Amino acid sequence: RVERIFLADGDALVLSTEKLTEILTLCRSYFPSATRISSYGRAGDVLRKTPEELTALRRLGLGMVYLGAESGSETVLKQVHKNVTPQELIQAAGRLRQTRITSSVTLISGLGGQALLKEHALASAALISAMKPDYLGFLTLMLEPGAPMRDDVRCGRMKLLTPEQVIDEMELFLGHVDSEGTVFRS
Repeated sequence: RVERIFLADGDALVLSTEKLTEILTLCRSYFPSATRISSYGRAGDVLRKTPEELTALRRLGLGMVYLGAESGSETVLKQVHKNVTPQELIQAAGRLRQTRITSSVTLISGLGGQALLKEHALASAALISAMKPDYLGFLTLMLEPGAPMRDDVRCGRMKLLTPEQVIDEMELFLGHVDSEGTVFRS
C-alpha cells in the first residue's frame, strides 16, 4: 500500500505540464491509495507554470513542492550560483499557496560563512516571513568532496561557522522571522 509518492531525481516541475499530467495520471492509476505526490521544484519552474496548470496538477495529486531557497541573501545566492532571486522565491511560494499546493522550503545554515552570518540570517528571516511556507527545514552546510566551496574554505576565502556561531545564526534568524503556522525543523 503506497501512501506517498515522491517524483525523484531532481526538479520534476521542469517537465511540461502535459508530461507531468501523464506521470501523475499513471501514479493515480497504479497507486490509487496514494494520498500525496510531491516533487522538488525550482522557483523558476514553478513560475513558468500558470496558476491553472498548477491547479490541474494539484487535482491530479501533486500535493507538495520542495523549494530549495538556501538563503534569503542575494549575495549568498550569487556566491553559490543558485540562479534565483529572493523575489522569485517569494513569487513561487505565493503561486503554490494560490493553487493550494503545500510548500516545503529549505535554508542552509552557515552558507554565508562567518563573513555573511548576520546577512544570511536576517535576509533568510525576511525571506521566510514573506514566503510563509507550510514547512521550513533549516539544514546544516556540509561540503562534499569536489564541491567548489571546499576550495574557498581550504584557501581561506570562506571560514565555516563554529558550532557556537551556528547557534548564533539560528538565534538571529528565529528572533527576526515571522511566519506563523510554518512547521519549522532543524
